[in-house]
Amino acid sequence: MLAQIVLTPAESKKLIAKAVAGLEAVQKAAKRGIVALHPSSSTYFIVEEITGSKPKTNYWVCGVVAPRGMCVEMAMALGSTLTPHEESTDPGDLQGTWVIEKGQLRGEEKLSSLLCRMTPSDVYVKGVNAIDPEGNVGILFGLEGSMGYIQAARKRRNFTIVYPAGLEKLIPITVKQAAKEAQFTRYEAGMG
Repeated sequence: MLAQIVLTPAESKKLIAKAVAGLEAVQKAAKRGIVALHPSSSTYFIVEEITGSKPKTNYWVCGVVAPRGMCVEMAMALGSTLTPHEESTDPGDLQGTWVIEKGQLRGEEKLSSLLCRMTPSDVYVKGVNAIDPEGNVGILFGLEGSMGYIQAARKRRNFTIVYPAGLEKLIPITVKQAAKEAQFTRYEAGMG
């Protein structure tokens, strides 16, 4: 007998969360060290899978692709009339990262402080916006994204980064080609 199973993106993310939580590096870091999770629709399910409970704070999604545009906060994508809050433009000041340390979901901490504490046995998990046929991932970011900041810290501290991605994010060309074509300075207008 043959059967075909189709998963929605949310169902796929729950399945991916089980796989990420089952990674040896993630299991060790969750028990004895740090698992830092950049808040996203993907990492939301991973926090739940590791801790057994849903994150209650700091749920925001930037880089979401929605009918109103892309690379916006979820509240804006859903039509909220709230204005974005004033925040520092320094990525090190970001305080929204979920942190599981020695099995416990902790409170807020500046990204700069968190990354300085991470060691080679720790893991940072970041959802992505695209995956190409070669397995490379792409992340949408605005003017001052935190990914360069995180990558620089990884080079200094040598922690592991995990990029979970479902096939609903598959693009038909390489991420390198897509990035070249999507250069911010090439467009006079855009959605989001």
